[in-house]
Amino acid sequence: MMDTITGVGHTYHSYEVRGVIHRHFYSDIESTTPLRIHRTPNVFYANLLDQVMPSYEEHPNERLNLRYRISIPTHIPFGASFPLRFEYSSLSNPPQKGQLPSDIHPRSITIHITETHALKVTPTASDAINYNNYLPSTFRKEHVILHQSYAVQPPARALLPESLDFDYSATIPVQLPRDFQACTQYVQSELIKVHHNLHFNVEFEPEPEDETPVSSQQNKITGSIPFRIYMSPCTVMHHDVVYQQNLQELERELGIGDGEPLPPYTQKEQMYPYPLS
Repeated sequence: MMDTITGVGHTYHSYEVRGVIHRHFYSDIESTTPLRIHRTPNVFYANLLDQVMPSYEEHPNERLNLRYRISIPTHIPFGASFPLRFEYSSLSNPPQKGQLPSDIHPRSITIHITETHALKVTPTASDAINYNNYLPSTFRKEHVILHQSYAVQPPARALLPESLDFDYSATIPVQLPRDFQACTQYVQSELIKVHHNLHFNVEFEPEPEDETPVSSQQNKITGSIPFRIYMSPCTVMHHDVVYQQNLQELERELGIGDGEPLPPYTQKEQMYPYPLS
Protein backbone atom coordinates (compact mmCIF):
# COMPACT_ATOMS: atom_id res chain seq x y z
CA MET A 1 0.00 0.00 0.00
CA MET A 2 1.46 3.31 -1.07
CA ASP A 3 1.28 6.54 0.88
CA THR A 4 -1.19 9.26 0.02
CA ILE A 5 0.35 11.38 -2.74
CA THR A 6 -1.35 14.65 -3.66
CA GLY A 7 -0.15 17.99 -4.93
CA VAL A 8 -0.58 20.70 -7.54
CA GLY A 9 -3.21 19.52 -10.00
CA HIS A 10 -2.84 15.82 -9.25
CA THR A 11 -3.93 13.04 -6.93
CA TYR A 12 -1.63 10.11 -7.61
CA HIS A 13 -2.80 8.07 -4.63
CA SER A 14 -5.74 8.82 -2.35
CA TYR A 15 -7.89 6.88 0.08
CA GLU A 16 -11.32 7.36 1.58
CA VAL A 17 -13.58 5.67 4.10
CA ARG A 18 -17.04 4.99 2.71
CA GLY A 19 -20.06 4.11 4.81
CA VAL A 20 -23.52 3.12 3.62
CA ILE A 21 -26.69 2.98 5.72
CA HIS A 22 -29.22 0.63 4.10
CA ARG A 23 -32.87 1.48 4.68
CA HIS A 24 -35.90 -0.63 3.72
CA PHE A 25 -38.37 2.04 2.71
CA TYR A 26 -36.08 4.94 1.84
CA SER A 27 -33.00 5.53 -0.23
CA ASP A 28 -29.69 4.44 1.22
CA ILE A 29 -27.51 7.03 2.87
CA GLU A 30 -23.90 7.07 1.75
CA SER A 31 -21.10 9.06 3.33
CA THR A 32 -17.42 9.27 2.41
CA THR A 33 -14.52 10.77 4.33
CA PRO A 34 -11.02 11.19 2.88
CA LEU A 35 -8.23 9.39 4.69
CA ARG A 36 -4.51 10.10 4.48
CA ILE A 37 -2.06 7.22 4.96
CA HIS A 38 1.61 7.93 5.61
CA ARG A 39 4.36 5.62 6.81
CA THR A 40 6.98 6.91 9.18
CA PRO A 41 10.22 7.42 7.18
CA ASN A 42 13.53 5.98 8.32
CA VAL A 43 14.94 9.43 8.98
CA PHE A 44 12.35 9.89 11.72
CA TYR A 45 13.79 6.94 13.67
CA ALA A 46 17.34 8.21 13.36
CA ASN A 47 19.01 10.82 15.51
CA LEU A 48 17.42 14.28 15.52
CA LEU A 49 20.69 15.56 14.10
CA ASP A 50 19.77 13.91 10.79
CA GLN A 51 16.78 16.21 10.40
CA VAL A 52 18.91 19.36 10.48
CA MET A 53 22.09 18.04 8.85
CA PRO A 54 22.67 20.50 6.02
CA SER A 55 23.56 19.98 2.40
CA TYR A 56 25.35 22.92 0.90
CA GLU A 57 27.12 24.38 -2.10
CA GLU A 58 30.56 25.82 -1.36
CA HIS A 59 32.60 27.54 -4.05
CA PRO A 60 35.27 30.20 -4.42
CA ASN A 61 34.34 33.19 -6.54
CA GLU A 62 37.38 34.99 -7.88
CA ARG A 63 35.26 37.56 -9.69
CA LEU A 64 33.88 38.82 -6.38
CA ASN A 65 37.07 37.97 -4.48
CA LEU A 66 35.24 35.81 -1.95
CA ARG A 67 34.31 32.26 -1.15
CA TYR A 68 30.85 31.38 0.02
CA ARG A 69 28.70 28.56 1.32
CA ILE A 70 24.93 28.20 1.23
CA SER A 71 23.44 25.43 3.37
CA ILE A 72 19.97 24.06 4.08
CA PRO A 73 18.78 20.93 5.93
CA THR A 74 18.87 17.74 3.89
CA HIS A 75 15.53 16.33 5.06
CA ILE A 76 12.66 18.73 5.79
CA PRO A 77 9.22 17.82 7.16
CA PHE A 78 6.23 18.75 5.05
CA GLY A 79 5.02 22.28 5.83
CA ALA A 80 7.99 23.08 8.08
CA SER A 81 10.12 26.20 8.20
CA PHE A 82 13.88 25.79 7.87
CA PRO A 83 16.93 28.09 7.92
CA LEU A 84 18.90 28.97 4.82
CA ARG A 85 22.36 30.01 5.94
CA PHE A 86 24.64 32.06 3.70
CA GLU A 87 28.28 32.35 4.82
CA TYR A 88 31.10 34.10 3.04
CA SER A 89 34.55 35.54 3.51
CA SER A 90 37.16 37.33 1.44
CA LEU A 91 39.80 35.50 -0.59
CA SER A 92 42.33 38.23 0.19
CA ASN A 93 44.87 38.08 2.96
CA PRO A 94 43.40 38.03 6.49
CA PRO A 95 42.69 41.59 7.68
CA GLN A 96 44.25 43.17 10.70
CA LYS A 97 42.39 43.21 14.00
CA GLY A 98 39.53 45.71 13.97
CA GLN A 99 39.25 45.80 10.16
CA LEU A 100 36.39 44.42 8.12
CA PRO A 101 37.35 41.15 6.40
CA SER A 102 35.45 41.99 3.20
CA ASP A 103 34.33 45.13 1.38
CA ILE A 104 31.46 43.48 -0.47
CA HIS A 105 28.24 42.32 1.15
CA PRO A 106 25.02 40.72 -0.15
CA ARG A 107 22.12 43.02 -0.96
CA SER A 108 19.37 40.46 -1.47
CA ILE A 109 18.81 36.72 -1.62
CA THR A 110 16.15 35.31 -3.94
CA ILE A 111 15.12 31.67 -3.79
CA HIS A 112 12.62 29.50 -5.59
CA ILE A 113 11.90 25.85 -4.92
CA THR A 114 11.09 23.64 -7.88
CA GLU A 115 9.24 20.35 -7.79
CA THR A 116 10.00 17.86 -10.56
CA HIS A 117 7.70 14.95 -11.39
CA ALA A 118 8.70 11.95 -13.50
CA LEU A 119 5.83 9.58 -14.31
CA LYS A 120 6.31 6.21 -15.98
CA VAL A 121 3.23 5.33 -18.02
CA THR A 122 2.70 1.91 -19.60
CA PRO A 123 0.47 2.03 -22.70
CA THR A 124 -2.75 0.06 -22.69
CA ALA A 125 -3.31 -2.74 -25.17
CA SER A 126 -5.45 -0.54 -27.43
CA ASP A 127 -2.93 2.32 -27.37
CA ALA A 128 -0.10 -0.07 -28.14
CA ILE A 129 -1.94 -1.32 -31.23
CA ASN A 130 -3.18 2.09 -32.41
CA TYR A 131 0.12 3.94 -31.95
CA ASN A 132 2.49 0.99 -32.40
CA ASN A 133 4.11 1.74 -29.07
CA TYR A 134 4.60 -1.11 -26.63
CA LEU A 135 7.27 0.45 -24.41
CA PRO A 136 6.52 2.53 -21.32
CA SER A 137 7.01 6.29 -21.61
CA THR A 138 8.26 8.76 -19.03
CA PHE A 139 6.55 12.13 -18.71
CA ARG A 140 8.23 14.96 -16.84
CA LYS A 141 6.85 18.21 -15.49
CA GLU A 142 8.27 20.88 -13.24
CA HIS A 143 6.70 23.77 -11.38
CA VAL A 144 7.67 26.29 -8.72
CA ILE A 145 6.12 25.75 -5.29
CA LEU A 146 7.81 28.68 -3.55
CA HIS A 147 9.39 31.98 -4.64
CA GLN A 148 10.67 34.52 -2.13
CA SER A 149 13.11 37.43 -1.97
CA TYR A 150 14.90 38.64 1.14
CA ALA A 151 16.75 41.88 1.76
CA VAL A 152 20.03 41.49 3.65
CA GLN A 153 21.19 44.33 5.85
CA PRO A 154 24.91 44.93 5.17
CA PRO A 155 27.09 43.87 6.73
CA ALA A 156 25.83 40.48 7.76
CA ARG A 157 26.38 39.14 11.25
CA ALA A 158 30.12 38.98 12.01
CA LEU A 159 31.51 35.69 13.25
CA LEU A 160 34.74 34.76 14.97
CA PRO A 161 37.26 33.93 12.24
CA GLU A 162 39.48 31.96 14.61
CA SER A 163 36.70 29.41 15.31
CA LEU A 164 34.84 29.34 12.00
CA ASP A 165 35.82 29.16 8.36
CA PHE A 166 33.83 32.22 7.29
CA ASP A 167 33.84 35.86 8.34
CA TYR A 168 30.16 36.71 7.86
CA SER A 169 26.91 34.82 8.06
CA ALA A 170 23.28 35.60 7.23
CA THR A 171 20.36 33.29 8.05
CA ILE A 172 16.90 33.64 6.55
CA PRO A 173 13.81 31.56 7.42
CA VAL A 174 12.08 29.68 4.61
CA GLN A 175 8.51 28.44 5.05
CA LEU A 176 7.33 25.52 2.92
CA PRO A 177 3.71 25.46 1.73
CA ARG A 178 1.36 23.86 4.25
CA ASP A 179 -1.38 23.04 1.77
CA PHE A 180 -1.62 19.45 0.53
CA GLN A 181 -2.65 20.76 -2.89
CA ALA A 182 0.36 23.09 -3.17
CA CYS A 183 3.24 20.70 -2.58
CA THR A 184 4.11 17.00 -2.80
CA GLN A 185 6.48 15.05 -0.61
CA TYR A 186 9.57 13.27 -1.90
CA VAL A 187 8.59 10.11 -3.79
CA GLN A 188 10.89 7.46 -5.25
CA SER A 189 9.04 4.49 -6.71
CA GLU A 190 9.08 2.55 -9.95
CA LEU A 191 6.26 4.58 -11.48
CA ILE A 192 6.39 7.93 -9.66
CA LYS A 193 9.40 10.09 -8.81
CA VAL A 194 9.11 13.51 -7.16
CA HIS A 195 12.24 15.53 -6.40
CA HIS A 196 12.86 19.04 -5.04
CA ASN A 197 15.58 21.61 -5.61
CA LEU A 198 16.21 24.98 -4.00
CA HIS A 199 17.58 27.54 -6.47
CA PHE A 200 19.27 30.62 -5.04
CA ASN A 201 20.31 33.97 -6.47
CA VAL A 202 22.49 36.15 -4.24
CA GLU A 203 23.01 39.73 -5.42
CA PHE A 204 25.91 41.71 -3.99
CA GLU A 205 26.34 45.44 -3.64
CA PRO A 206 28.25 46.71 -6.71
CA GLU A 207 31.39 48.72 -6.29
CA PRO A 208 30.73 52.50 -6.30
CA GLU A 209 32.92 53.09 -9.34
CA ASP A 210 31.61 50.11 -11.30
CA GLU A 211 27.85 50.09 -11.78
CA THR A 212 27.53 49.17 -15.45
CA PRO A 213 24.87 46.64 -16.50
CA VAL A 214 27.59 44.05 -17.09
CA SER A 215 29.04 44.43 -13.62
CA SER A 216 25.56 44.22 -12.12
CA GLN A 217 25.14 40.81 -13.73
CA GLN A 218 28.57 39.73 -12.55
CA ASN A 219 27.75 40.65 -8.95
CA LYS A 220 25.36 37.72 -8.68
CA ILE A 221 25.82 34.17 -7.45
CA THR A 222 23.41 31.46 -8.58
CA GLY A 223 23.12 27.76 -7.86
CA SER A 224 20.83 25.00 -6.65
CA ILE A 225 20.75 22.47 -3.80
CA PRO A 226 18.70 19.24 -3.80
CA PHE A 227 16.77 18.27 -0.68
CA ARG A 228 13.92 16.01 0.40
CA ILE A 229 10.49 16.84 1.77
CA TYR A 230 9.22 13.95 3.83
CA MET A 231 5.76 13.21 5.17
CA SER A 232 5.10 11.32 8.39
CA PRO A 233 2.13 10.69 10.71
CA CYS A 234 3.58 13.36 13.01
CA THR A 235 3.26 16.11 10.38
CA VAL A 236 -0.49 15.65 9.83
CA MET A 237 -2.88 16.38 12.69
CA HIS A 238 -6.64 15.94 12.93
CA HIS A 239 -8.82 17.39 10.15
CA ASP A 240 -5.82 17.48 7.77
CA VAL A 241 -4.07 20.22 9.73
CA VAL A 242 -0.31 20.28 9.10
CA TYR A 243 1.81 20.52 12.22
CA GLN A 244 4.21 23.43 11.75
CA GLN A 245 7.77 22.52 12.68
CA ASN A 246 10.67 24.96 12.96
CA LEU A 247 14.03 23.37 12.19
CA GLN A 248 15.89 26.51 13.22
CA GLU A 249 14.59 26.14 16.77
CA LEU A 250 15.59 22.47 16.64
CA GLU A 251 19.08 23.57 15.65
CA ARG A 252 19.28 25.80 18.70
CA GLU A 253 18.17 22.97 20.97
CA LEU A 254 20.83 20.67 19.53
CA GLY A 255 23.50 23.39 19.58
CA ILE A 256 24.02 23.42 15.80
CA GLY A 257 25.08 26.49 13.90
CA ASP A 258 26.99 28.27 16.65
CA GLY A 259 29.99 25.96 16.94
CA GLU A 260 32.26 24.11 14.57
CA PRO A 261 30.97 23.66 11.00
CA LEU A 262 29.34 20.36 10.13
CA PRO A 263 31.08 17.80 7.88
CA PRO A 264 30.95 18.20 4.08
CA TYR A 265 27.99 16.94 2.10
CA THR A 266 30.01 14.00 0.69
CA GLN A 267 30.90 12.71 4.16
CA LYS A 268 27.65 13.10 6.06
CA GLU A 269 26.05 9.95 4.59
CA GLN A 270 28.49 7.88 6.67
CA MET A 271 27.10 9.35 9.90
CA TYR A 272 23.54 8.08 9.51
CA PRO A 273 22.70 5.00 11.60
CA TYR A 274 19.75 4.22 9.30
CA PRO A 275 19.34 4.39 5.52
CA LEU A 276 17.73 7.65 4.45
CA SER A 277 14.97 6.33 2.23
